[in-house]
Amino acid sequence: MQDLRRPDQGQCRAGTPVAEAAERGHLAVFLHGHKLIGGYALTRIGPAGERWLLLKKPTNTLTERAIQSGASRNR
Repeated sequence: MQDLRRPDQGQCRAGTPVAEAAERGHLAVFLHGHKLIGGYALTRIGPAGERWLLLKKPTNTLTERAIQSGASRNR
């Protein structure tokens, strides 16, 4: 198991503008890091909506092609 307490470095591509997705409470991203690689979804949870849950997506449901038009951000 990988030590996730250490930060990862790499690229993050989002399918929609991050501010818009955060407002809706769901953000789909494709991560190209040293530790995290592949499709992930951040979903707002809890009654106050202050917490977020990170879920790994199966590769075939969130492909890089589907989010190719999204903005890239170095992380």
